[in-house]
Amino acid sequence: MSEEVKWLLITIVVALVIGLGARSVVYFIANPLPDNYVENYVVKLEEGGYLTEEYTFVVGEPGHFFLYRFWRSPLYVAGEGSGDRIELISVYCPKGSFSYLRDNDGEIHVLSQDVEVKYLHVWLSEAYLNEAGCFFPNGIEPGKYVVTFKYRIYPALHCDQNYCFLELNLADKHIPYEHVTIFVVDSANLEAMEVLGDDVAWRREGSTIIVDCWSPEDSALKLYLLYRGASYGLRESVESAQREFASKVSWEVYLRRSLKFAMDVAALVVPLILIPTMYLLWGRETDSPVVPKYLYFVPNRKLKPWQVNLLFKGSAGSMDMDAVSATIVDLVRRGYLVVRGTSGEDLEITVNPNLDLVGLDDYEKEVIELVNFLSRERGAWRPKETKELVKSMSRSERRRLHRVLSRLLNYPARSLTGKYVSTPPASVMGISIVLFFLSFFLLLLVDFESPLYYPWSISIFAIPMVVAAQLFIVALAPVQIFGRWKPGKLKEKLEWDAFRNTLRDLAMIPKAQPQDVVVWKEWLAYGTALGVGDRVAAAMRLRGISVSEADVANTVSSGLYV
Repeated sequence: MSEEVKWLLITIVVALVIGLGARSVVYFIANPLPDNYVENYVVKLEEGGYLTEEYTFVVGEPGHFFLYRFWRSPLYVAGEGSGDRIELISVYCPKGSFSYLRDNDGEIHVLSQDVEVKYLHVWLSEAYLNEAGCFFPNGIEPGKYVVTFKYRIYPALHCDQNYCFLELNLADKHIPYEHVTIFVVDSANLEAMEVLGDDVAWRREGSTIIVDCWSPEDSALKLYLLYRGASYGLRESVESAQREFASKVSWEVYLRRSLKFAMDVAALVVPLILIPTMYLLWGRETDSPVVPKYLYFVPNRKLKPWQVNLLFKGSAGSMDMDAVSATIVDLVRRGYLVVRGTSGEDLEITVNPNLDLVGLDDYEKEVIELVNFLSRERGAWRPKETKELVKSMSRSERRRLHRVLSRLLNYPARSLTGKYVSTPPASVMGISIVLFFLSFFLLLLVDFESPLYYPWSISIFAIPMVVAAQLFIVALAPVQIFGRWKPGKLKEKLEWDAFRNTLRDLAMIPKAQPQDVVVWKEWLAYGTALGVGDRVAAAMRLRGISVSEADVANTVSSGLYV
C-alpha cells in the first residue's frame, strides 16, 4: 500500500469516526431512557371519537406521587364542557392509588370512591390544567405500573365539501415513550393518515390500521387524519381540507423526518463520498513515471536542503526541525558556520565573520540569526547545552527563541510549493471555519426545543459542526493526498524517495574513497533534510570518514529539540 493511499484511508476512517460519534451523541440525547419513562404507550381510536390510552410507566426512583398525563385541548369529565374538548370517561389506576382530574376550569374531580377530602389540596397545588392521572398518597415504589384512560373526543374538524381534516395532538411535553402502538379502528372512511413520531412502521389488519413508532422526551406525537366526511367532532368550514392536511404533513412530519435522515446521512457524506471524490478529482496522480528504487546522486542540486524538507520529506508544504538541522549542516559545509571541537560536550558552532550573507536566502539568514542568538552568552553555541541555556534565559528571551523557531518551522513558501503541487480550487480549511461559525449562528437563530422537531432539530446545529470537524481533518491531511504533483514534478518526487532509500540502507551506499568527502558532505546535508542524516553519518563512521559536518548532524538534531 502506497503512502498516499494509507493517508487517504486514515483520513476517511477518522472522518467516519467523527461523524458516527456525533450521530451517536444526538441519538443518545433523543433517547437517553432515564430512570422514569413509558415502556409502552398504546392508543386506540375508534368510531364515534372514542379514544383509549394505556401507559406502562417504568418508575426507577422513589419520591414520586403522581402518574399522569395532560392535554393541550380542554379536558372535562363526561357530560361537562362544550366546544372543542375531550371528555374523560374513566381512569384505571394501580392498587394503592386514586384517580383524579383537574379540568380546563381548574376544578378538581376525584374519580375514585372513598377518598378523603384532605388530599384535595395536594392535587390543587400539584396538578396541571387538563390533567388526569393516579395519585399515590404513600409514594410510588420503583417498578412498572399500568394506567388506562378512556375518553370521548370532540375535536375541531376542518371540513370542505368532501373531506374533513383532524390533527390530534397526543403528546408534546412528556417523558420518553420507548414504544408506541396506535390502532385506528374502522378506517374505511379514512382517506389519508400520517403520524408524527419516530421510525414509524405501518401495517393493516382488516379494517384496522396499526402504527408502531417511538417518541423521544418532549417530542410531539400527533395523528393527522383526513376523513371522507366525519361521524364525530365539531365541523369548521375551510376552503380545502386536503390542502391543510398536505401542508401540515409537509411542514411537520416530512421536515422532522428529513432532519433525522440528514443526521444519519451527514455522518457518511464526507468520509464516503466527498473525500473519495476529492481524491479522484484533485489527488490521484495521472502520470506514472518509472524511477528506480535506489538513486545514487542528488536529484536536484538547485534545491536547498530546507526546500527538500519542505517538499519531499513528509506532507508537501510543511517542515520540521530536520529542515533547520540540515540547513546548519549545509551552512557548515559551505563555510558560513564554523565548528570547533568534536561531537559531544565540546562541539561549538559560530558564525563565520569573514563571509557576508549576500549569497544566502531568507530562510538561511533566519538560521544564521538563530545561531547568533544561541551564541550570545558564550560567543559560541554548544548544541549539547541548549536545554540548560534555555532554562537560564529570561522570559523575553524564551519568547524570542520561540518566535525564531516558529518562523523557521512555518516559513511562508507557498510560491515554491505551488510550483510543485496543485491543490483543490476551494480552501478546505476556510470552508471548515465558515461551517463552524455557521453552526453557532444557527444555535442562536433556531428554536431547537420546539416539540414538533425536537430532538432532531439538534441536527441543524450538529450537521455543520460535524462537517466542519471532518473537513478540518481533510485540511490536516498531507497536501498531496488532495492535491496533485504538477507535470514533471512527480518524477522528481519519486527520485528524492529513491535517493532517501539509498541513504537509509547502509548496504546500498557505495563504498566512497577519502577523496569523495565533498560528496559525503552533500549527502549528509540532504539526508538530514530527508530525515536519514543519522544513517549517512553512521555510514561515514563505518568507512573511517571524519568531518565536522557529521558531528554537527548528530549533535544539532538532538540539541534543537528543546
